[in-house]
Amino acid sequence: MDEIIIYENGRPAGALTLRREGLYTLLEASLPPSGELTRLWLLGGGERADLGVLEPRRSGRVFCRRYSRAAFSRLPAPMDCAVAVPTSQEPPSPVIARRAKPDVGPALQGTIRSPASPQNLNLKTENYLALPCELRHPRPGLRLAEIDGQSYLLFRW
Repeated sequence: MDEIIIYENGRPAGALTLRREGLYTLLEASLPPSGELTRLWLLGGGERADLGVLEPRRSGRVFCRRYSRAAFSRLPAPMDCAVAVPTSQEPPSPVIARRAKPDVGPALQGTIRSPASPQNLNLKTENYLALPCELRHPRPGLRLAEIDGQSYLLFRW
């Protein structure tokens, strides 16, 4: 299940939930009540898509729609955010500031000699997940490596 932030008047107002249900993808949202009809727009990849009007209810405004695989593939990708706009206003601009991705550093390539075993791990042909760890009692079969002075536990990806 994925969630996309819904903005209203420039502030986060709720979340658009994407959930797979068999061959379909269900999009659901719930926002606080408002005095006017509101249209939900999906922004991403320099494009925008009109998802439809939020249904007014006593408890707030609700959106719920199922998309087939073909219909879902026509939505903007990657999905950056959703915007709730009164139907009387212009639709939002499709160009928004992209969320900053965390800097994970350069990709690790090369050969690491594991201190726990004399074998070399060739990271150019195989992918590994390296988790920092400090083991009190290393056990046989664990893939340990030292990268930049810190010990890591390696898992084949």
